[in-house]
Amino acid sequence: MNEKDLKEFMGSALDPEAGALNAYISEYKARKVLGRSTTWFWELRKGGFPYTKLGGETFYRVQDFIDLLEAGFLKKP
Repeated sequence: MNEKDLKEFMGSALDPEAGALNAYISEYKARKVLGRSTTWFWELRKGGFPYTKLGGETFYRVQDFIDLLEAGFLKKP
């Protein structure tokens, strides 16, 4: 993930003008932004990471990913 993508990702949740829907991100978009695989997200959910299913789509709160970033969890080895 490059710095521009990270700032856009974080900014979408922090912008009070954006509205409540921008506080969520689809797994598809999160995979692209974070550069992670479907399996990584499945393991994350299996470990208790909060998510919401709507139809066949999985959504996450952007703030939860920001918390992971701040904890250093998303750094690639």
